[in-house]
Amino acid sequence: MKHLCLAILTSVLCQVAAADVVVAWDPHGFSAKTGGWPTTFAATSVGNNLISTPELSLGSGVGLAGLNNGWGGTGFNKTSLASAYTSNQYIGFSLGAAEGYQLSLSSVDMQVRLTADVMNWDSIAYAWMYSTDGGDTFTMTGAAQRIGPSYTGPYNSDGVMMPGLDLSEISGLQSLKTQVEFRLYAWDTGTGHGSFAFVIGRGAGNDLTFNGSVSAVPEPSAYAFFFLLAVLPFAIIRRRRRITG
Repeated sequence: MKHLCLAILTSVLCQVAAADVVVAWDPHGFSAKTGGWPTTFAATSVGNNLISTPELSLGSGVGLAGLNNGWGGTGFNKTSLASAYTSNQYIGFSLGAAEGYQLSLSSVDMQVRLTADVMNWDSIAYAWMYSTDGGDTFTMTGAAQRIGPSYTGPYNSDGVMMPGLDLSEISGLQSLKTQVEFRLYAWDTGTGHGSFAFVIGRGAGNDLTFNGSVSAVPEPSAYAFFFLLAVLPFAIIRRRRRITG
């Protein structure tokens, strides 16, 4: 009986916590010959039970880039996160679970491509920030990242896959019942590239993916059920000890 209860509890918890693709974008096919680039880019893969289909958009400080099989902004020209933030130089989107559901995010995968005149990719940095209060305040998801540690060779028109970003330990991105806004800021750390384009694209499959889970908000009765499953084996053991004693 104890093993059966534990097996049921484990199965239920695994189903609740299972990570999957929540939302993803694949800009393959965007080019001047195919009609150009949309000013906002709706997600090409969307998980179940989201409030709406998320769309990438650009901050007012950058323009729409025109790089084939990619989507992003051009005109990034700041030398620090602080100046990029105040100048609205970002790529962003909002994400939320439908009513009765909660969103938990686990990781981000991203393929980045820069413009050809950025020969030293090591100096280009980026950072993801998020807001859960309607955009009033934004919080870093972790330290700023530089392209260089992932790619230090000559210009690569196919772009570079960035190291995965772990979101699972950020408490503010777990069990969300309200919308969250993400912004990706990019800047030059000071080698004098001037203005550059920063886009996602040219990977095999999705070029920007947010992984996690969208699960039903447990009813109070469900919490009682989980508690019962947890304590029942111990109650059985205690009863058996009394009988045999």
